[in-house]
Amino acid sequence: IRAPRHVVVEDEDDIAALDLDAFEGPQVVLKVISHTVLHKSDVGGVRFLDKDVEVIEATIRQLREDRLAS
Repeated sequence: IRAPRHVVVEDEDDIAALDLDAFEGPQVVLKVISHTVLHKSDVGGVRFLDKDVEVIEATIRQLREDRLAS
């Protein structure tokens, strides 16, 4: 089984430099990486988003405000 393409970003400013079309399908999955959040999906730390830079950036900002992203 092939692992899906993935990339780790530090903050929303990294998104504009990505080629979102390199990811298969119409959406991307945004997942919080944190040692303090054990069950990411239980706290909204996993999001399925359209490949829209502004939507992804806004979601990262919201997660940071919600203290889910460090």
